[in-house]
Amino acid sequence: MTPMYIEDVQPRLQGSSDSNPIIIHGVTAEQFRNYLFVITCLPGDKDHSIITDQTRAYQGGRLISICTLYTDVAILARFFGTVDLEAWAIKALQSMFKNHLNALANSTSCKWTTDAILRLRALSRDTALECPVMPFIEYFIYTSLEDVADPFSPDNLCNAYTCIDLYNAVKKPDIDPELLGCIFLKLLSLGHRS
Repeated sequence: MTPMYIEDVQPRLQGSSDSNPIIIHGVTAEQFRNYLFVITCLPGDKDHSIITDQTRAYQGGRLISICTLYTDVAILARFFGTVDLEAWAIKALQSMFKNHLNALANSTSCKWTTDAILRLRALSRDTALECPVMPFIEYFIYTSLEDVADPFSPDNLCNAYTCIDLYNAVKKPDIDPELLGCIFLKLLSLGHRS
């Protein structure tokens, strides 16, 4: 993503509204909401603890949404040129992967979206964040496809479809060879079940 600054958007501001929003290519509404939440959240706000007390924020099965929030904030902070905010979000992710590994491992049984995994991987690539993130993604793939009698059963809450979508997203070897190899080997190890 090429960085964007206010000067890039200013000509489109006049006439924009909720019904006629400014479209920022490559940025989803959810990503932008997460970014706005962090930059506008005040101490009295309901979910302020998410960005100040990370230990409490990870309780109650909220780990996936918190991980997605920090990932989106780091990506958009880089995109908008707010390097201090990007560093803060990456530091929060590093803390999450360092200090809450058991909670992250347990989160692999919860529903992760393909986009959340891909954004986390893209953010971590060739950074200090890659060291904890890639093993987590490998573990996610392993546990999501391991010992599942029928991983494609609609009643099954596993992430098998997410793994297949990940494979389809990176199946060209020049996109992400490490992730492709991990998914491919796991699918291959399933034998006739794959």
